[in-house]
Amino acid sequence: MAHTLRHHILHAASALLIIALAASCRSNKTVVRAGAGNKSYPEAPAITTDTPEPTRRLISEAERWLGTPYRYGGTERGRGADCSGMVMTVYKDALDIKLPRNSAQMQQWCTPLKGGYRKAMPGDLVFFGNRRGVNHVGIYLGQGKMIHSSSSKGVIVSSLDEPYFVKNFHSAGRVEPYFAMIDDYDRNTRKKQQSKSKEKPHDDTPGGKPDAVTTISLDRLAQVSTQQQDSELRSLSEPKKQTKEKKSKRAAQPATPQSKIMSRAVTETPDTALTADEARRRLLIRLAEQTDSI
Repeated sequence: MAHTLRHHILHAASALLIIALAASCRSNKTVVRAGAGNKSYPEAPAITTDTPEPTRRLISEAERWLGTPYRYGGTERGRGADCSGMVMTVYKDALDIKLPRNSAQMQQWCTPLKGGYRKAMPGDLVFFGNRRGVNHVGIYLGQGKMIHSSSSKGVIVSSLDEPYFVKNFHSAGRVEPYFAMIDDYDRNTRKKQQSKSKEKPHDDTPGGKPDAVTTISLDRLAQVSTQQQDSELRSLSEPKKQTKEKKSKRAAQPATPQSKIMSRAVTETPDTALTADEARRRLLIRLAEQTDSI
């Protein structure tokens, strides 16, 4: 009797556990393999060069899961995964961030975002549920789209504007370790840009401001060269003319009186101290030279 009762209790507990886990990604639609039938699913927003490196790694990893079938309790790409198993494994493989196992725990673990998914950024998690709580999760891609494991279609990209998701939307949450990586990436990117701007060389491109030398035409350059040659010729001829003019002026000047010669001789006496006899001798020599020249 006691053994039968214990068996019934264990059987009921197992059934309740299965129901609780199934609520994580429950759907009232028939479960089928991904890719069957309808292929008009939305495409993921394109990753650009402005996308932060952590976001590129996360979204690229999530897109590798497209086409993976839904499998309750599964966490393997290609073989099958449920919604929380896919999200948990994508974050672990792309960024080495460990998330809780089911969607309800993820919603409690994340930082809530006010304003719903309209305030979400790529990489945030979006949650869905009913009055009993959260039962589905996806990764927000931007532009109103998410990637998730649908119980009827497997891993696909869906629009959050679809009536089902609008009706059952619960909240959006932020994975703080992931956004800490983005902050670090943005900070390092700004530092690199600042260092590059300091090391930027002088702009010598054709589109930049032209140098004054490059704006001189060939005709103008020839004219300048001719003017320089004429200036050099004049500078060479002017000393000869000045020398001839000085000689003609000197020849036309009258003889200098001896009184001026004597006074000039006295004033031109060197600064060094001389004896009276030496000074008189030098003066007589200079007077004789002047007399001969006259």
